[in-house]
Amino acid sequence: MKKYTLLAALTLCLGVLSSTYTQAQTTNNNTIYACYHKTTGDLRKVSGPGQCKNTEIQTSWNTAGVPGPQGPKGDKGEKGEPGETPNLAGVLSRLNALETASAGLPALEARVTLLESLVNPLAYVSYAFGSNVLVINTTSNTVVANVTVGSQPSGLAVNPSRTRVYVANSESDTVSVINTMTNAVVATINVGDLPERVAINPSGTRAYVTNAASDNVSVINTMTNTLLATVNVGHSPTAVAVNSSGTRVFVANLFGNSISVIDTATNTVVNTINLVDSPMDMAINSSGTRVYVAIRDTNISVIDTATNTVVATVNLYNPVAVAVNPSGARVYVASLGGGNVSVIDTATNTVVATVAVGFAPTAMAVNPSGTRVYVANLNSNDISVIATVTNTVVATIGVGSRPIGIAVR
Repeated sequence: MKKYTLLAALTLCLGVLSSTYTQAQTTNNNTIYACYHKTTGDLRKVSGPGQCKNTEIQTSWNTAGVPGPQGPKGDKGEKGEPGETPNLAGVLSRLNALETASAGLPALEARVTLLESLVNPLAYVSYAFGSNVLVINTTSNTVVANVTVGSQPSGLAVNPSRTRVYVANSESDTVSVINTMTNAVVATINVGDLPERVAINPSGTRAYVTNAASDNVSVINTMTNTLLATVNVGHSPTAVAVNSSGTRVFVANLFGNSISVIDTATNTVVNTINLVDSPMDMAINSSGTRVYVAIRDTNISVIDTATNTVVATVNLYNPVAVAVNPSGARVYVASLGGGNVSVIDTATNTVVATVAVGFAPTAMAVNPSGTRVYVANLNSNDISVIATVTNTVVATIGVGSRPIGIAVR
């Protein structure tokens, strides 16, 4: 069988998209259609839907936004803002990491999942008192699957190749592994007591799970879905993040008022960063130079990872969830009591916008292209979708009772 790599498949995808986009502009057809061969990986453009063979998967791209509103007295309104297309800029630079992260997985699975995630990103939502994860198509903002996992799922994490979602089941003391192609659980891994959050290293080979009641972190080998090590940390660890090189893991200890820093080569704590109060959540930027920590009731503490010291604070009311965009230029902070999301400019560490969302926002995720922020609102039972260009809510998705975690593939 002819072999293909992720780079070859995506390069072909880029070529088809470029040539077809020119044709689409000429014919006023804003949708590009293509057929992806299930076996060989070949991608061919077609003129419309319904032309793929049984051996192929149909994909499509929308290249234009919704037309603008009608002008006064019948005049033509302004052209609508262009719709989202696959995040092609920067994709090639991520392929080396994706190739590594896909090691040990079927090549076709990795290629199809990557292409599908570029066209139709999925959001995975967990529930505080449930035993399921809801899957949302973020293009149409509709529910496409409901996956049964363990009891009381909390934090979720997507691996770099976007083929797996890891779900911490707080009541079951397990981690469920979801195959994103089939949206089915393919493994269940026993961890510590009351697992809260999960983080994946850049190569996708390790998952780090915080166990709040046993005061430790479970280290999972994702190639074998087995427990590799257990690392003792501070009191009641919750949030967890891995730096861009995969050499350090940062663990927020809720009742220890501290951050434990783990050396991934030895799986030992090599530093403890003391904080003024309880860390509720945290996120690390893509370069791995800054960790942003939500301190209960008071502020966002900015940690320099080179010195493991707090170098700045941003005062905010009741911050509980943090997310950083892919470029690292913006940090999004959810206020549980305020019912809003603050947008921080990381160059100045100042708030540049405040966006009203639902009631009791508790978790957030930024999509891979950085164009949308998805906010899980615990008390209004919905997801607020924020457009990052305008910092406005552009959609609200009802998802059922008590959404508490969210991740975007």
